[in-house]
Amino acid sequence: MINDQCIPAEKTEHIKDSPKSNCRWNFTMGIIHAVFFSGATSFVHPDTVIPIFLSNLTSSSIIIGIASMIRGSLGGLGSVIPQLFVAAHLHNRTRRKPFLIKALVVRATCFFLLGLLTLLFYKRSPSLLIISGLALSFVFTITGGVASVPFYDIWSRSLPHGMLGTFFAHRHLWGGLFAVLTGLVVTKLLGCGLIENQQKFAVLFFCAAVLMSAGFVGLGSVRERPVEKHEKTSQKRDVFLLAANVIVTDKKLRAYLYAFILTGAPAMALPFIVVYARERLLFGAADIGLFLAVQMAGSLIVTLLWGWITDRYGCRLTAIVSSIVSIAFLCGAILSLAFPQFPRTVMYGVYALIGAWVPGRQVSFNKMLLRMSSEKFRPVYVALKGTFSFPLVLYPLAGALLLRWHHNYGVLMGVTTTLAVAGCACALMLPGSTELKNARESNNDEC
Repeated sequence: MINDQCIPAEKTEHIKDSPKSNCRWNFTMGIIHAVFFSGATSFVHPDTVIPIFLSNLTSSSIIIGIASMIRGSLGGLGSVIPQLFVAAHLHNRTRRKPFLIKALVVRATCFFLLGLLTLLFYKRSPSLLIISGLALSFVFTITGGVASVPFYDIWSRSLPHGMLGTFFAHRHLWGGLFAVLTGLVVTKLLGCGLIENQQKFAVLFFCAAVLMSAGFVGLGSVRERPVEKHEKTSQKRDVFLLAANVIVTDKKLRAYLYAFILTGAPAMALPFIVVYARERLLFGAADIGLFLAVQMAGSLIVTLLWGWITDRYGCRLTAIVSSIVSIAFLCGAILSLAFPQFPRTVMYGVYALIGAWVPGRQVSFNKMLLRMSSEKFRPVYVALKGTFSFPLVLYPLAGALLLRWHHNYGVLMGVTTTLAVAGCACALMLPGSTELKNARESNNDEC
């Protein structure tokens, strides 16, 4: 999938002890994991499938907002909590993949259990199913937070920095292709009148568990390069002191975090666009599945472009353009409110732009963080990003509260768009490629 020419010598200092064949192998294993994980996510998508599942059990927008707060497209409440503790735990460990694999086993188990609970309690006790589902989602996102620190650290040590943008873009591309196919399966299943909703959602949850388990083939086969042992072994409390010092002294990281938080503001509206389409525009369950397929298709169309822009012109440009895309789909949602006579065309455009926005934001911010941090303290930087993601997980709940107070989707879209514009302004202030390189060298010197 990659060749030797993809790995310029000047960009491989941090993997100099790892053969180029390992880079090719790790690149391929990363794609295999992305394919299965993206397919699994499509079966239980937090912006389409889960809101519809919950809306069949309750009419409360607060419950839907809480569910999106616990697990949303941009992360979840549980993922924020453990990351600094994980960074402290991993700081002196030379191999981090076993820790990652254990977390992934728990994540797959969560959806298997949710499928069983759906079969047992969908009709008998909807309230118990809602509570159990929220609890399992919380466990799912907690283990996601546990997994994210070693996940990004392993890739930053296994692939050259010059191709990380391309790597994450390829993950979105091939994962997105499979997600489109699984999205079509979701469409057919939700639109089938011969199967009751109870069985439909149970099948979706079981399929997600199976595909997540299959993803172990990719991550379990990655050839992890051991972390070099440092002369001075750090105590766990030292990691927390380092994290506090980094926040105070690293201006570039602070600019990164401001932009990261505000460019995620569209998450305030994401779970409610599909609810609006169903309740006000009267779209059916099959149409919701098509929205998911269109979203995945939108991701596919531009994902390699995001990677190319990021590697060629820098992370900042990708962050700026993707934030503009988020403003565009929010304006499209407002347009569907103003012109309800054209709901189908407008909503397809909205979901295509949502699909384009998510990978662009992820590729730019993921690579930017890995480039600005040194190998020794990279888990701390990844953990700080996760910890300061807390405002992102509150966005859906804030959206639910706005709807509860105003009962007006226009107000929700207007507030969300204002925050998205502020996020675009912050993206303009992000460090460029030269500044990121200097930041990493300065970080190394301080080590």
